[in-house]
Amino acid sequence: MKHLYFPVAVGFLMSAASLSAKSVEETVVINFDDMAIGTQINTQNGGPNAKITVQAAPGTGHGNAINFTSDNGDGAAWYTNARLVDVAAPEGYTLGDLKRITFDLYRTNTHGNPFIDLARQSKTEFEAKDNKELNTWFTVDVDMDTDLEGSELKEKLASIALNSKFDVSMGVFPGSDYWVDNVTLYFSREVEETWPIADFENDEYGTTYAMTGGGKAVVEDDPDGVSGKALHICADGETPAAWSTPKFHVVLPEGKTLGDYKGIVFDIKAPQSSGLYGGGIRMEVAGVAANNPGSAGADFGCVDNVWKRGGIRIMFDGSATNPNQNIEFTDEQKKLNEFDIVAGTTSGAADYYMDNLAFIVKEGGQTGIADTVIAVEPAVYEVYNLMGIRVMKTADKADIHTLPAGLYIVNGKKYLVK
Repeated sequence: MKHLYFPVAVGFLMSAASLSAKSVEETVVINFDDMAIGTQINTQNGGPNAKITVQAAPGTGHGNAINFTSDNGDGAAWYTNARLVDVAAPEGYTLGDLKRITFDLYRTNTHGNPFIDLARQSKTEFEAKDNKELNTWFTVDVDMDTDLEGSELKEKLASIALNSKFDVSMGVFPGSDYWVDNVTLYFSREVEETWPIADFENDEYGTTYAMTGGGKAVVEDDPDGVSGKALHICADGETPAAWSTPKFHVVLPEGKTLGDYKGIVFDIKAPQSSGLYGGGIRMEVAGVAANNPGSAGADFGCVDNVWKRGGIRIMFDGSATNPNQNIEFTDEQKKLNEFDIVAGTTSGAADYYMDNLAFIVKEGGQTGIADTVIAVEPAVYEVYNLMGIRVMKTADKADIHTLPAGLYIVNGKKYLVK
């Protein structure tokens, strides 16, 4: 079994920073400048003559836009909305992280109010803010909390909040003969500080981790070529990974215990037939198991053979909405500094990837990572990663800062590269 140590060197000055959750934001912008004039956009509702096509935008400041009109030119695109199919949230975000939607609107008449629909759940109208005069561009701004408060759409979205792909529809109800451009989705989520248990980047290719049964857990490249190395759980020759999961032995830094963390999280990429469903997620920490936390697909919102970053999350503080996704420790267990973790998904023939296994740090807690003050400048710096592998030998201290950010052991002492 591979042991995961978090070493703390002696004889150096340490300071640990308090941590708290922070908000991160991403946007998805959909405009139509790269689409050919005349391209038809999917419609939802509307009469048989209604059509939505890409055309050169009226006014100034816009290239192409989508025009809501009709085949016979009478402007009869009543009750029709444009449906943008399978819009993907940024990596690591879901529909539940969507906070605002804006789109630019050019109206030729005053018929109706703007509306939106998400994932084809329920059309919701609202009064447009800053609704300027006709025949000029203005921005419709929809706040997912305040503008949709109490709406049927808001209620229905709660059941699909974990979806990472969804349709986006918008228009003017029951208006016609207008233009839309620059549909922008604003995502925001709280990111908690984590303390890495295993991200496999410092492992040699082919390194194996213990399994609870058959099969193997081997370090390979991320099959998507995005996140470096990952752990591949699969058959070992003719022996399948049947109901078997990786096992990690963890030794925390001196002075740190299991009670300093409020949860555990990892990334997963699992195909539908070999880990997305099957026997579901297995999580056991210090001999205490989550009681049937559910499948990666149905209960954690993972998609067939697509990475879900931070997708599997089990809490120690009772904060998970699904009670089966919580683990409760005794006071004695919270004092543990060394223990085993069993983590993964299960099926009769598992074949999936996991990455970035980490503890979630309590707000105001301390990771144990510290800056190091080295009093005497040595002639040679020997730099090792936390797995004990030498990654650099140099006479110039500045070279150390060319390494990827992280914690290293320099001449036997911890050193943080930022």
